Amino acid sequence: MTLYELKTNTQYNSTEIYFTEKPNEETRAALKSLKFRWHAAKKCWYGFSTPEKIAEVIGEQKAIALPDSEFVDGGGLYDGWRGGNNRKWRTDKELKAFLMEDFKKAGIKATIRFNRAGYLTSITATMQISPEEIKDFQTFHDEYMSEGRWLDSFCWLYYIDEDGSRRDIHRDKLQELPQDEKFGLIEKIIACAYQDIKARLTCSGSGHSDYKEILTETAANRFNTLMQIVESYNKDCSNSMVDYFDRDIYDHYCFKIA
Repeated sequence: MTLYELKTNTQYNSTEIYFTEKPNEETRAALKSLKFRWHAAKKCWYGFSTPEKIAEVIGEQKAIALPDSEFVDGGGLYDGWRGGNNRKWRTDKELKAFLMEDFKKAGIKATIRFNRAGYLTSITATMQISPEEIKDFQTFHDEYMSEGRWLDSFCWLYYIDEDGSRRDIHRDKLQELPQDEKFGLIEKIIACAYQDIKARLTCSGSGHSDYKEILTETAANRFNTLMQIVESYNKDCSNSMVDYFDRDIYDHYCFKIA
């Protein structure tokens, strides 16, 4: 089941629909019947129908809708956003009930666990995936090479040397190496990246920014939907540059491979 978010374009008084994954042919046909068109630059469908009509045509069949997030004006320093479901919940118990209900509607098998964080609300959402939804190394390798991911990496790249030691090299230094040595190291960097991400999939509290690199498209879309559901209940006006943190939910993600 696909998740979508509705946004109002005040300039043209139109409605924009943002999907977490590409809608299927039936849903696209329904959108076209409402005279909606695809906006390639903004990656959304746009038209002039009402949210009620959109839900009538596609909502019950293939999608659940999230209310639009809103901008929070904090006077510049603490600006942020507030999810459309923010403060719909008053207690952790209510939050868990809302999340589990939305996961079920979206066809996602996941659990919610609350972490010890003092007075803060901190959760770990664990999504179930099958072993087949993790890319094999060769697929990951080919994508890494074709996209040149090491060029986008943050400065330091890691690899396992012949003696089993973990070493690093600066991205710019890698570019300066002779071709044979450079691509030999890239092979090691790719192998290390694959193993690192795969190992962190089931580790609660680890970073999730690169999870989708190792998941198949179907699993990555489902994971993106799960995160958007959680964020719809969240608010974030943090500013890490001045060590100011103002969130309603501190969210972490991991996977159960079954």
